[in-house]
Amino acid sequence: SMADPRLMPVAAAEDFLTSKARIRFEKPAALIRFLPVRVSLTFSAKEAPLAPPPCLLVVAHPDGDVQFIAPSGELLLLYSTGHHRPITTLAVSPSWAQGDTLVATGDTSGAVRIHRVFVKQ
Repeated sequence: SMADPRLMPVAAAEDFLTSKARIRFEKPAALIRFLPVRVSLTFSAKEAPLAPPPCLLVVAHPDGDVQFIAPSGELLLLYSTGHHRPITTLAVSPSWAQGDTLVATGDTSGAVRIHRVFVKQ
């Protein structure tokens, strides 16, 4: 029996570039979100040949720390959110044209904190 041509693959595995980064944390990660990063209109490949990453990983730990991780696995930022109870909620906004983004964290007491983070390009 012949396979249905509409269901046949149109690409091969060699057509895709994949990369991986293994990230190890010294403490458990409670929540992980992707943060899309907008490329600045002033970005110039001549001045900076490496393009900014298309997204960052935002990781919240139960103890209240939040990390921003590059796709390569590099730690870009670590800060304490100020929560005194375990974090149970994490939300991120897309970055604005100025590079600002909002990160919201919530904990088991019901406290929600909004953090404004500037993503430099």
